[in-house]
Amino acid sequence: MRWMAPAAGLALALAAPAAASEIRLSGQMRARVEMIDGQVRPGFAERDIIVALRTILSAEIEMGALTFAGEVRDSRVYLQEPDSAVSDRDVNVLEPVRLELRIDLREAAPGSGEARLILGRQLLGIGSNRLIDPPDYRNATNAFTGLKLEARRGPWIIEAAWAMPQQRLPSDREEVRQNRFALDREGLDQQIWAVHLFREDAIGPVGAGLTYVGFREEDRPGRPTRNRRLHTLGPWLLRPPAPGRFDLDAEAFLQWGRIRASAAEPAPDCDVLAGFARLEVGTSLEGAWRPRLSFRIDWASGDRPGDRFERFDRLFGSRVADFAVSGQYAAVGRANILSPGLRLAGARGGTDFYVTARLLWADSATDSFSTTGVQDPTGASGHFAGAQVEGRARHWLRRDRLRLETAVVVLFRDGLLTDAPNAPPGRTLLYLAPALVASF
Repeated sequence: MRWMAPAAGLALALAAPAAASEIRLSGQMRARVEMIDGQVRPGFAERDIIVALRTILSAEIEMGALTFAGEVRDSRVYLQEPDSAVSDRDVNVLEPVRLELRIDLREAAPGSGEARLILGRQLLGIGSNRLIDPPDYRNATNAFTGLKLEARRGPWIIEAAWAMPQQRLPSDREEVRQNRFALDREGLDQQIWAVHLFREDAIGPVGAGLTYVGFREEDRPGRPTRNRRLHTLGPWLLRPPAPGRFDLDAEAFLQWGRIRASAAEPAPDCDVLAGFARLEVGTSLEGAWRPRLSFRIDWASGDRPGDRFERFDRLFGSRVADFAVSGQYAAVGRANILSPGLRLAGARGGTDFYVTARLLWADSATDSFSTTGVQDPTGASGHFAGAQVEGRARHWLRRDRLRLETAVVVLFRDGLLTDAPNAPPGRTLLYLAPALVASF
């Protein structure tokens, strides 16, 4: 981050002739209670109740074509069991997740359409956000230090980025549990770069795009890695939901590159060939609740015996929109899975909801199922893992100021999730997470 200071100084010099036209201050506080009974992830408390608190303070100063933005997030967790699943994904104390300069490029190139350049630490998203995303449900977010170009001209949307992912600190489990403070780091030992091209109404009413994401990591003292060198490329078709019509969301990725067989330095490298695909088709109806019913199916490859690594790596992508909430549940995500399902969603006034039911299979019977950590290396437990019913409802108690929200997940475990050697006992998992969100 040493380059940020001179860059900010240069930006201030450029903006000096213009007075600050607008200063915006905002914030949010969220208090959530997460209750889980029947934890499916091995090694964690079967029953746990935690209180997760998140505070966000944001400021923006607009000076002509330049906007300076900063955001501090304070994420903490209390009351967890000694063997809780709480990690640095839940705890990140007083972290400046945004220190960015946004440059509006329209003044430099009039008539070229909308375009802006973002420099510094930022909450980065690319395309559908399935590979790079700043999660909102999770208590601690992802941040990246680098640059991003966003441009739009007519029906074309272009995004390009290079960044160093935030590595959350502290990483020691006990220090995390005690809500200890440490500034996160980023460095050239982890780099991600991406390009996303999209054209609206490319095929009749359907938009079409292409996304590429590259990722590279290396060991550093005290932090061995699997030295991933990954390339991920895929098309995206999108027709957003609207009342009285069918919608479509279809995306697929091919992933290739190299990865170390384990984090141990003597381990050999192996080739990567993995994939992910999803299809969702839905219809939205007229009516007070604007109900939408959709069918979805998701597939992500799992690893198999052999010299090639075939488990899809979701990198820094989102989970909640496609699969289920994260937090202390975090059992289903974009890895080693085949899952068809149905979703019903609706909204009216200050209330919205969705309910999703899906069946669960592992793509590979010998790999860890999705993000649970449950695995049968022999494959004898089969592919079927059970069924999941998940829902979420939100209601504004005071519009744009105070919102109540609740997430519920019921996981009916079967096959692989009950018979694998390291599967925790029990057949049903219940997750309940009411929250109160205040914005100011």
